Amino acid sequence: MANRTQSGKRKARSPRSAAGNRSVVVGVHLLKTIASLQGPASLGEIAKAAGLSASRTHRFLAGLIQTGLVEQNESTGHYDLGATIVELGLIALGRTDAVKLGSDALVTLTERTGLVSLLSTWGSNGPTLVKWEPGRLQTAVRLREGRNLPLLTTATGRVFLTHMPAGDTRPLLDRELKARNAVKERALPAVEVEALRNQVLRRGIGQSSGEENPGLTALAAPVFDHEGRIVLVVTLLGILGTFSTEDDGEPARVLKMTADRLSRRLGAPQAASHGRPSAVSGALEAAGAASV
Repeated sequence: MANRTQSGKRKARSPRSAAGNRSVVVGVHLLKTIASLQGPASLGEIAKAAGLSASRTHRFLAGLIQTGLVEQNESTGHYDLGATIVELGLIALGRTDAVKLGSDALVTLTERTGLVSLLSTWGSNGPTLVKWEPGRLQTAVRLREGRNLPLLTTATGRVFLTHMPAGDTRPLLDRELKARNAVKERALPAVEVEALRNQVLRRGIGQSSGEENPGLTALAAPVFDHEGRIVLVVTLLGILGTFSTEDDGEPARVLKMTADRLSRRLGAPQAASHGRPSAVSGALEAAGAASV
């Protein structure tokens, strides 16, 4: 927007300033392009991917090299992201509070869906509810922050079970299986545990309907960090039968979008932000479950 003088007349924007702004935009566009190429690339490859002429691309790359944001291999002539941008990225990640970002996202998630939204992390006793946002449900839902959530009987737990390393989940999983098998007529076979893990990987989200809260159902999605590790699970909770739980339904779509956006904000690799397999064995398909 053009500036105004004290007399109220519009002051024309400086052509040099406008050109400078465009240069910044192009420079950032080239950095994103190089990052998307998955490795060092030639001038021609970068220019084609960026949709720019080779001469213009070369001119901008030369400036980026001077700042350390881009480096050029002397042997191959290929370009890649430089040490400066790596340093800046690490600083940005160090200043990023995953729980704060996730908590802020819950407000928008509930506003868009009308459902209760929850944020959970992995604690010393497994999945732990750290924040929740009340929805617009016909029935009041009471949740307690700090509550530990089961792996086998909650949507949140199933997502953690699918993506956490097996060594981290095994002790809790064994305790839950032992407790469940003590009160059930049929022991839970490993194939059923594996079935839900595969379901979570296939859908990108976990789902459960509760025995403890039979009128509630939940959808949950993973959030990954810059190393592709699961750090949060975002969950939507509502009254059974009052909202779509289908993959193409609005709640699932908004939930996945929210989790993917958080993953990208935390620097997650592209593959991780869409749900990556882990070495975990475990997820239940047939067992009735609590929500959350």
